[in-house]
Amino acid sequence: AAPAASTKKENAILAQQIEILNWYYAQSKPSQKKTASHSAAIYLNLHIKQPFISDWLKNERMWWAQWDEAQVRGKARNMKCQKQVEHLEIEDMMELWIAKAMWDRLHLTSKIIRQKRTFFADLVEIPLDECLALSYGWLSVLKKGCGLKELKRYGEAGSADPVTIEEERLRVQKLILYEGYSLNDIFNMHLFWA
Repeated sequence: AAPAASTKKENAILAQQIEILNWYYAQSKPSQKKTASHSAAIYLNLHIKQPFISDWLKNERMWWAQWDEAQVRGKARNMKCQKQVEHLEIEDMMELWIAKAMWDRLHLTSKIIRQKRTFFADLVEIPLDECLALSYGWLSVLKKGCGLKELKRYGEAGSADPVTIEEERLRVQKLILYEGYSLNDIFNMHLFWA
């Protein structure tokens, strides 16, 4: 028996979208529902339904422009569809702010990142109905794009001042270097003998 095809949902690559749009226009009576049924039978993992076709048709100028550009560069076959970002200036602000925070070695939490995104949206005067939901998915994509990893801090580490920690770390390193202590002689005394 042949192995069952994977049914994990995938996003259409640009070439697939263009092929589906071409099929739609090749019909004597174009129908979004027919196009969705036809395409869903060919591309099982795309889970294509009529609303997808409708959305693609609304944005077809953009898809055709991307297709033409990709063909010029010779990358048309496997090019993923570009995500449409409505407020690019906010994304630029977020990336700059995160880069600066990383340079300054600040501790960023998911809550802080979401608050900053909301602050930037207010700054640019984005209407509430156009603001992002700032879901976990949005946050994980942003973290991946900016190279952030989440580290949980508990107890004292979660509330300690990063500047003080760095100063103490340097002080201990100088003590080790100039006083000739062995690393075997260093321990965390307050854990047991306070």
